[in-house]
Amino acid sequence: NRGGAYIVAELDGTVWRKPVGAFHLIPYQACLTLQIPNIEEFIDLPTKELDHMVESDDSFKEDIAGYYDE
Repeated sequence: NRGGAYIVAELDGTVWRKPVGAFHLIPYQACLTLQIPNIEEFIDLPTKELDHMVESDDSFKEDIAGYYDE
């Protein structure tokens, strides 16, 4: 998204509601590129809501607020 975080979807099509910071993800180098013809057929989220998530400025910083304040 615009905040620099990732929008994550599970293999069953479930989309996480909050963006995820890169440091929470395990790096993966794909051996080949998979062409997904229509992402809307694979995820359990309306296109309008997905577009809103992509355009949002929400970042993972909200999720870690207070984590380092201890």
